[in-house]
Amino acid sequence: MLKRLVEIAEDSVRSGFSLFLGNSSSTIILAARLLGPSGYGTYSLTSLVAPMLLLAWIGLKEVPS
Repeated sequence: MLKRLVEIAEDSVRSGFSLFLGNSSSTIILAARLLGPSGYGTYSLTSLVAPMLLLAWIGLKEVPS
């Protein structure tokens, strides 16, 4: 019984995190509309820099000591 409860909790957390990422992504994408045509360059720059920083961080974790 306890094992099943832990599995349900893990599934709930995983699904909740997926929903959080989806909603956050949607909000960020829709924010570009608020910037207007003159702000698209800023939006494009930020949408490229954030993933590149994450990839660099992941790459640093994989470097053997």
